[in-house]
Amino acid sequence: MNVDSPSPAPEPLKRPQETKPRPPPETDAQKAVRADKVKEQGNTAFKAKKFDEAIDLYTKAIGM
Repeated sequence: MNVDSPSPAPEPLKRPQETKPRPPPETDAQKAVRADKVKEQGNTAFKAKKFDEAIDLYTKAIGM
């Protein structure tokens, strides 16, 4: 370490960021409605013979 070099300046204190209040957690009923909508999108893709897209949508709906 070089004795002649100045020590680094301390970092300025950071103010805590203001956070927006979080919405209440989603209920099971709300999750089911959302999953049904995604499943319906999967059904539409399946009818259009877009099988890869349908599989992705069904998988997403199951994971909700």
